[in-house]
Amino acid sequence: MYNTITDFSCEIEGVPVTIDFSDHARGRMRKRNVNKHAIIASIVDLGFMILDMKNDTEFAVINPEYDINVICGLHAHGTDVVIDVITVLHSSESYVKDGTEIVRVTDLLEA
Repeated sequence: MYNTITDFSCEIEGVPVTIDFSDHARGRMRKRNVNKHAIIASIVDLGFMILDMKNDTEFAVINPEYDINVICGLHAHGTDVVIDVITVLHSSESYVKDGTEIVRVTDLLEA
């Protein structure tokens, strides 16, 4: 299952988005036994908040339901958007560096 962690393409609010997993993130997913679909679901669910960020923003997706924090980068290329998954942490290992935007799945209740 984890040896085939592939990138994922979708549309969020009509915008073409590619979720690109770095080699580092793939390794952390294997080590921490985190399912790719939990990461994709977390990002897509918060997509409307993520798309409001500026180009080249680094952000953390925090999802207590899956016990994960996903550190990502947002990059626009013309009309396409790429979300680079940089690393994956369990919530208990949480470290988010200064200047990183934070979006939480619990924010969906407030949106």
